[in-house]
Amino acid sequence: MLQRLLPFETTLRILSAGFLAPDRVGLHAPIHHRVRFLRQFIRPGDVCIDVGANLGYFTVPLSRLVGERGQVYAVEPVSTFVDVLRANIRRFGIAERVTVLPVALGAEDGATVQLATAEVGGVARHGMTRVVPESARSASALVYDAPMRRPDLLFAHLDRLDFLKVDIEGFETEVMPLFAPLLERHRPVLEIEAGSSESMTVLRALCEPLGYAACTLHENGLVPLDEAARRGIPEDAEVYFWPSGRRS
Repeated sequence: MLQRLLPFETTLRILSAGFLAPDRVGLHAPIHHRVRFLRQFIRPGDVCIDVGANLGYFTVPLSRLVGERGQVYAVEPVSTFVDVLRANIRRFGIAERVTVLPVALGAEDGATVQLATAEVGGVARHGMTRVVPESARSASALVYDAPMRRPDLLFAHLDRLDFLKVDIEGFETEVMPLFAPLLERHRPVLEIEAGSSESMTVLRALCEPLGYAACTLHENGLVPLDEAARRGIPEDAEVYFWPSGRRS
């Protein structure tokens, strides 16, 4: 309803403000269970990467948890979302600990990629923005150009990496193999959207040989996927990969 009455960016500012307001006092509704779970393992001084930062739903709480000694890299290629994200960063006074990177991640460093926001029922769905072929752009509400960077090059300078979240609407299996050198070097906790069984298979084949256990979030704790299947626990859309030897 808001989007039908107000400009798209204004609607995004209102929606994100409502979502993020409880974070000032560390409160989150049950629907925000993945954000609430961050408190169990993110520590002051941690370095985090939020790929698909969108409006800052993870970036803002992560910045609170890592504190003044930590750093959050927010990767978001869509210019409209970046404007709202930066406004939220200013609102929370966290600019010194958040680096916004307005790029898309992929294999062709320096290339230009086009992304589109899907339109459903005449409304642009900002959570459904993805890389699309030219044939699909006519059915999209909004189309954006963004520069592409390889993550292994973009983040090669990092001395540490403690948490990596990747939610890029089906492009995760293209991007995650490019993070392999960083995973081997730093062994961060991973949270990755796996929207299909095929994606899950690819992600497990990448991460498990590196010493990661694939888990799902259940009752605010992690359960290995194989155990979850035996117990009849439904898998979340996001899968967590926990590095062996690391304690929560």
